[in-house]
Formats: sequence, C-alpha cells, structure tokens
Amino acid sequence: MKRIPLIGAVVGAGLLAFILCVHYLTTMPRPRTLTAGAVKVLPAARAYAKLLKAEGAPVPASVNVRELVARGLLQQDDLKCFAGMEVIVSTSPVDNGSDEVLIRARQPDGTELVLLANGSVHEMRR
Repeated sequence: MKRIPLIGAVVGAGLLAFILCVHYLTTMPRPRTLTAGAVKVLPAARAYAKLLKAEGAPVPASVNVRELVARGLLQQDDLKCFAGMEVIVSTSPVDNGSDEVLIRARQPDGTELVLLANGSVHEMRR
C-alpha cells in the first residue's frame, strides 16, 4: 500500500516539473528576440542619426525605439518582438567585433537583454 502514495508523489512531482519548464520556456524572452528585432531597428537608428545630421541637430549616442516610430522610421508592427520592453538603440557606428552595446531592452521586471556589436546577447539583472 505504501507504493501507491510514493508513485503518486513521483508522478505529481514530475508533472509539476514539466509544467514549470513549459511555463519558463513560454514566458521567458529569448535572446534571439533581440537579434531578430535588430534587423529593422539598427538600420532605423542609423537613418535617424543621418536625419538629425542633415537637420544640423546634435546626434545622441542612443535613441528610444518610440522616437524611431514617431519619426516614421519604424512601424509599430516592427516592434512586436519587443512587446513590453523599453528598447534603446545605439545611433553610433560601431566595429562589428567590439563589445559596444547596440541594443538594450529592459523588461518589466528590470532585467535587461543587451545585444553587443560582436553578436553576443547578455542578460543582466538589476
């Protein structure tokens, strides 16, 4: 009789572990989200810098993607992969092999995903 509760506990623990894994995998942002979004966001940030230079305005080191949408350089649909994140993009040209930050995406919990010019993505907790 003791085997049935033990089997039930093992099955229950396994089911709980499975549910937690599925929850983690479906709710945690993936680093590839950042690199996928970079395809449109980085060229828009470079275009923003050129636009400001043409206007004779100073070019900031970075820009919020909301400004890129407001200027018509991005569409709101281009930012779906960043839903719920505050995204800042570098406007400066960088060396591809460097450790300079290209995109910084802050999640609601304060965690940041950072895409570096060398192609690596890092998660930073605050």
